[in-house]
Amino acid sequence: MRYLLWVGIICLIVLEGCTRSEIIDAGSAVRIVVDVSKSKVQNLSDEAEITEIIPLETVEKSLLRNIDKLYVTDQYILVVDLRKSEIYLFDRDGRFRNKIGIKGRGPKEYIAFDDVQYDERNGLIYTHERMRHRMQSYGTNGKLINEKEYHQWLDSFLKTDDGYWIYTCYNEDVSTRYALQLIDSAFKKVIGQYLPQKCFFTTTFLPRFFQDGQGGDYFAYPYSNIIYRLENGIPEPYLTVDFGEKTLPYEEIKQLKEQSEYEKLVLDKGYLGDLKNMFFCNGKFYFSFSELASGETTLYRAVYDMNTSEVEIYDRYAPFCPSGLQRYAFKKLPLTELLSTDGKSLIYSVYPYNLSEENLRVLTEKVSPEINQEANPLLFFVRQK
Repeated sequence: MRYLLWVGIICLIVLEGCTRSEIIDAGSAVRIVVDVSKSKVQNLSDEAEITEIIPLETVEKSLLRNIDKLYVTDQYILVVDLRKSEIYLFDRDGRFRNKIGIKGRGPKEYIAFDDVQYDERNGLIYTHERMRHRMQSYGTNGKLINEKEYHQWLDSFLKTDDGYWIYTCYNEDVSTRYALQLIDSAFKKVIGQYLPQKCFFTTTFLPRFFQDGQGGDYFAYPYSNIIYRLENGIPEPYLTVDFGEKTLPYEEIKQLKEQSEYEKLVLDKGYLGDLKNMFFCNGKFYFSFSELASGETTLYRAVYDMNTSEVEIYDRYAPFCPSGLQRYAFKKLPLTELLSTDGKSLIYSVYPYNLSEENLRVLTEKVSPEINQEANPLLFFVRQK
């Protein structure tokens, strides 16, 4: 028992030694003013065109249930299905290559991935398993390269040249009650701790890191609507979303200690927040948000022009019906929630079982005769006119 106690103390000293904890001034962040009373229907038919359609090959080893994360490069398409806890690698034309990792309980196997990151620069796929406190790295051939254990409770992460940025939103980890931490690459030393919090609430368990494809790394803090740029080991305020009177009372939330207090304060009061699905593409910042309610709520999509500072808010989607001479003569195609971007085009997924017979016929004639209602999702690349 004494041996275990000393081991715990030594681990704590190693992790907390020489830690940088700073108060961040958010005044320098660019302010995005959002007024949902001006929301409208998004009609991509008038403002965009489909430039490419990629069907993800459907074989026994590549059957997808959901696409939770998508990485598209010049060489690969990496699909993360967290519902099945599996990662699939396709080539750029959608042909299935292999899965990443081996699921199981044996050595060098995993039970369930909770977050995944693909680093195109070094060709590595980083994963983490929350319950087993393990971080893994794999090659694109699917084989395990490295595995390490860690002691924090974390929800999502981002591996950068500075180390591992982690979002620690669990109250069990009472010794390190910070939302954002930077850990060295060996997971042995805490380099920085930021955004202190008294209590974390279950409504904020979402991946909070994203990248812009140009070397920029970002973190969206769920208790302030601030997007931080992670640069040189420091989180710098970059953008902040202002909902006016509908902005969540974040300063009050930070003082709460119970989930019941949180729900009483914010639910069904018309507050807006819960930023997610964030992407940069062609000088625009795309993100989603919603009203915090106990029942069904509206999901909004916002598009912020980084050059003109104009904001467009959408609360519904019109079916895609291309006008004029376009390659694909679809009728009422369901292009709804933005899934990803390759830096040039917006990428939407469409499940064949949601398509009409007429649209399926267009796809089998123009894209692949193997497409049917039981096939894997198709990726639609859409570019603004």
